Amino acid sequence: MREGSEPPPGAVRRRGLAVLTSVDALHLAVLLVLVLLSPAAVLSHRAGIWLPGGYLLLGAMILALARAEARVPGNRLVRAVHFWYPVVTVTLVFWSMYYIVPAVGGATPRDEMLIRWDRAVFGFDLVGWFREIESPPLTDLMHVLYVLYFFLPLVLVLALIRKGDRAALGETIFVLCLSFFLCY
Repeated sequence: MREGSEPPPGAVRRRGLAVLTSVDALHLAVLLVLVLLSPAAVLSHRAGIWLPGGYLLLGAMILALARAEARVPGNRLVRAVHFWYPVVTVTLVFWSMYYIVPAVGGATPRDEMLIRWDRAVFGFDLVGWFREIESPPLTDLMHVLYVLYFFLPLVLVLALIRKGDRAALGETIFVLCLSFFLCY
């Protein structure tokens, strides 16, 4: 990657304002939605006031990073933190779903609905079929494949960094973050 005053991938520079990337905007939008949903978790006693406070703090940190990069565009540390913060934010949002989902989704189990979908798509109960073929080696293989789910995006990002394709890098990080958030 080239260093200098070049804006981050997907950045929109406005005179006198912070450089917000599409990734920044996505994270800020997700955090805003979570701030609006978090009172349900607080009121249901699943979480304390720290939950919406944490979301607001993360949003403020994203804005501060964008502003810092706009003020000192050649600073490698600021640029690196601004580039890599989505790893932390995506992880924290994932962990916070433990408090949000039950508070806003109610106590209705979704398992029966998913089992009906499996039966409609595959013609049989997929979970029951997996229970029949379950074994320690298969379980170990499934764990390895699940862990790879988290490393494959990192490999892709590192390959794009090495290639120096900033446009593709910005789009890829945006799509990866969006897909993680949609899965949550």
